Amino acid sequence: METKKEEVMATEEKTKKEKVKAVFGWIGYVASLIVLAYLIFYFVFNLVSPNLTARYMGFKGYVILTESMEPELVPNDFVFITAYDFDDLKEGDIVAFVDPNNNVVVHYFAEWTVNERGDACFRTRPADPEKPMDYWRITKDKFVGIYSGKIPKVGGFLRVVGSPIGLIAIVVIGVSVYLIVHIFKKPTKGKQEEIAQAVASEENIIEAEAEVVKEEPKPEEKKKESKE
Repeated sequence: METKKEEVMATEEKTKKEKVKAVFGWIGYVASLIVLAYLIFYFVFNLVSPNLTARYMGFKGYVILTESMEPELVPNDFVFITAYDFDDLKEGDIVAFVDPNNNVVVHYFAEWTVNERGDACFRTRPADPEKPMDYWRITKDKFVGIYSGKIPKVGGFLRVVGSPIGLIAIVVIGVSVYLIVHIFKKPTKGKQEEIAQAVASEENIIEAEAEVVKEEPKPEEKKKESKE
């Protein structure tokens, strides 16, 4: 009686754990879909309006290509640019903006000024205080965002990865790893039990067939029985 009760309790506990596992599985699945949808939208938005990505999607990464911001930022540093209120900029901020040649530049904010139309804008400068300020005047529509952090010296690698050849290589490697993992993946405990049960069932069938064969009379015995 006690053993029966323990078995029932163990079954209930197992069912409860399976339900909790299923709930967390669904939560993870939904969260993954949300993240995937955001990444797809981010990717498409970045293709359509690359200079507006940080402003409307919250952040974007850029690779430093020149030495104008040394020692703070050096070539191949990967910098994070995040959305920021244009009116709150102050001297010393590191800002990203679109220059007259439609290139994204990361320089220091230097001062507020106005353009010939009377619009509020700012000027920038490189890191070296001995060098003159940049000649351009940046209006709100050309402002991308503010510097918020960096990963040193990974820009070259990321530029290769972001190229068409790099993307193809990532896909090929990803598919290869997936196939290798699934080919050599060890079966789970549940799968092992299913295989063991299937093997045992097949063995039982073979044993049963063997017993039937043993019980069947031999041809000579059948002839004798027919004569009699």
